[in-house]
Amino acid sequence: MGGTTADQAGRLKYSRESERGSEATPPAKVGNTEPPVLATHLTCPYCFRATFRQNSDLKRHIRIHTGEKPYKCKTCVYRASRKDLLQVHMAKVHHPH
Repeated sequence: MGGTTADQAGRLKYSRESERGSEATPPAKVGNTEPPVLATHLTCPYCFRATFRQNSDLKRHIRIHTGEKPYKCKTCVYRASRKDLLQVHMAKVHHPH
């Protein structure tokens, strides 16, 4: 028999659409400049920054938004959001003469 089956006709149609580009399939994006967000990255719930690899880095960043200052100077009323800033304060203000 010289006719085509429905399966063959479907394959032929797919082949022709692939050659000229199907309008149902959107073209691939070219030149996407946004870096991919990896599963290992953590996102800030306040500003949605997604570049934190460690939970401790995210917690430190969140203090910017909340204003939390858990590190207290034992000598004065100064408080800091980071331990290293308290250490700088101690060295500059309360250093031994």
